Amino acid sequence: MLDTNIILKRLKSLLNVKTDLQLSKILKVKPNTISSWKKRNSMQFESVIDVCEVHHIDLNDLLYGVNKLRPQYNTVEGKDKMGVRMITSDLQFQYVLEAKKILPTLYSYHFPFLDNCEVAFQVISENMTPTVRVSSFVICQKANIANMTEGGIYVLVDDHKGIFVHRFKTVLNVDELLFTNDNSFFNDKIYRKDRIGELWEVKGAFLAHLPSL
Repeated sequence: MLDTNIILKRLKSLLNVKTDLQLSKILKVKPNTISSWKKRNSMQFESVIDVCEVHHIDLNDLLYGVNKLRPQYNTVEGKDKMGVRMITSDLQFQYVLEAKKILPTLYSYHFPFLDNCEVAFQVISENMTPTVRVSSFVICQKANIANMTEGGIYVLVDDHKGIFVHRFKTVLNVDELLFTNDNSFFNDKIYRKDRIGELWEVKGAFLAHLPSL
């Protein structure tokens, strides 16, 4: 289990601040909120991730420390064994064509607060704003059509058209599924089940500077 006190100390060091008061101002929370996090040994990761994005802080450095994680990224074996594989926008077309070939070559990040997630896709469309912003990554767990949840957000890999992020609306019939978008400027989309090569359920999203990818 991650130690909140250690993470907060590391965050202050990475941000070059000394006190909880200074840190609370950066995180835009009340000073007693940080005290509460320490007592409960839990914290609001959304605020921390936003600050890491603004200040270009690697989440791995924050959560685990540089020396613990970085060496594991130096070999292909290390990439294969840990973390969520990050599929950036420029790799999506290649992923659709040959996912099994490129996955072992990708760097991975570990998100301890998101269990059983395997891949993260960079968002290239505004159809899910404001829920999911363009250029952010949606962190995904493998899903199947039979167990989809209405209202859940999913990534669909269409072997013919590409990678898409939508909110699942309903089953139309034995062959078709209806998806919607959080941006009202985009129309609902109908997908045939047999056109969906892969289906991933979105478990989290973040907008981050990833210099090592």
